Amino acid sequence: MLRHFYFRLLPPQLGKRYAQCRSIHIMAGILMFIYALFFVENFSQNWMQFLAMAPPAIVIIVLAIFKKNLIVDSQNNRVFRILEAGILFMAAIGFLQKNQMPPSILYGLFAVFLLLILYIENRMFSSQYIDVTESGVSVALPTHDKKMEWDRIRNIVVKGNYFTLEEKEGVIRQYPIVNSLTEDEFVQFNYFCDTYLRRS
Repeated sequence: MLRHFYFRLLPPQLGKRYAQCRSIHIMAGILMFIYALFFVENFSQNWMQFLAMAPPAIVIIVLAIFKKNLIVDSQNNRVFRILEAGILFMAAIGFLQKNQMPPSILYGLFAVFLLLILYIENRMFSSQYIDVTESGVSVALPTHDKKMEWDRIRNIVVKGNYFTLEEKEGVIRQYPIVNSLTEDEFVQFNYFCDTYLRRS
């Protein structure tokens, strides 16, 4: 009998999440371009810094607006987020060296925010699963995996494309899933759950 079952989660409102992802790319690109403009004043000496900042900023903004599918690909998104965070950290250090604290703090905090968002996006835009094993149930959430042992669970129901979990405290959680179990695997899954629910 199988002792490990998994169901792929369907992320809710994925289109909305992609739109938010692109808007944050645009915000980062705008901040990068604003910093690049500080090098225009003394362009003859700072042209290299300007060219290091302005073209990437423009590319990010253009791709986020016109190449929506490219920018939300998990691999591409990771590259752009790291590039944005790196340039904004450099900008924060540049402002700090000039004793310009408010923009330094703004750019530094936004760079940290981008790295946090990158972690969440990596989880959200990759395949996530509900795992049912002998030790309990683990549900992949945007920021962490929620693990529940069998002694905390009252009932588990998989019907259609929904995984419903009822905790003994009375909390009911429902997750949209892709149910790929065969008929035989589904029978084994129900027997497996009934066995461990009775033990708890």
